[in-house]
Amino acid sequence: MMFQNYVNKVSKVALSDSLYLSLRLNQYRKQCSLPLDKIFEAVSIETRTDCNLRCKFCPQSTKPRPLKVMSEEIFKRVIDQLAEMKFAGRIGPLTNNEPLLDDRIINFIAYARQKCPLSFLALATNGRLLSEELLFEIFAAGLDYLIINDYRDDRLEHPFRLSANLEKIAELEKGMFRKKISISRRYTSEVLGNRAGNISGQKKVLPLKQFCALPFARLWVQSEGKVFLCCQDYNHDEIMGDVNKSSLSEIWFGDKYRRIREELYRKDRTGKICNKCDYSGVPLSI
Repeated sequence: MMFQNYVNKVSKVALSDSLYLSLRLNQYRKQCSLPLDKIFEAVSIETRTDCNLRCKFCPQSTKPRPLKVMSEEIFKRVIDQLAEMKFAGRIGPLTNNEPLLDDRIINFIAYARQKCPLSFLALATNGRLLSEELLFEIFAAGLDYLIINDYRDDRLEHPFRLSANLEKIAELEKGMFRKKISISRRYTSEVLGNRAGNISGQKKVLPLKQFCALPFARLWVQSEGKVFLCCQDYNHDEIMGDVNKSSLSEIWFGDKYRRIREELYRKDRTGKICNKCDYSGVPLSI
């Protein structure tokens, strides 16, 4: 217990990124000890498949998917099931897409807030479509936290520059929306993971012999209502179940999910989409 408390308090400043991630991952693996019967901590719902940017680290830049839009019926079915479970974790209506492209997003947030009052509603956006008016509407609908990733091509030349529409929002971040908004100055050519083999050029030897926390912590639902393995599964190749046929609980505790979690707990990434994935395995914050 003392060691775990120490890990929680240690900052990234004091440790190298790799050591920090290793400690965090090992700590989370201990919390996921067998029989692996804990319910998910967060749910991500991809209401549309598209994005209005083409960042080099994302498969959207080279392999944009056909546009698919989740029906309101499916979205409400997912939220209603979470309400029946009295779900008190995180809900985020996005995955590998730009959520503000969906003009129903405010209504979706309001519905989730009404049905799941104990949940923490979070959203991440590239901010291109964000205005002060939309910002106020989103929070009035019931959002708890907004992450804005301001991706720019000129980030290396201008590390502190913000896109023009975000300058006033940055002032709100320091004032009335303090601790409700975070703005990260990002670069469109960042080097991230290979997204389960969908981004080339990565040099790690695969498959990794490494635990991954994602299928232990979060559940992902795509536009047609199918539950897929994780956010790295860009093309939704590893389908775990369908909310049109089964409940979220039935899917989460189903045989396929259990098998994959048992394998990952043993640091076995073979025999599934994980065998071509270089994701570090740490749990996500949104």
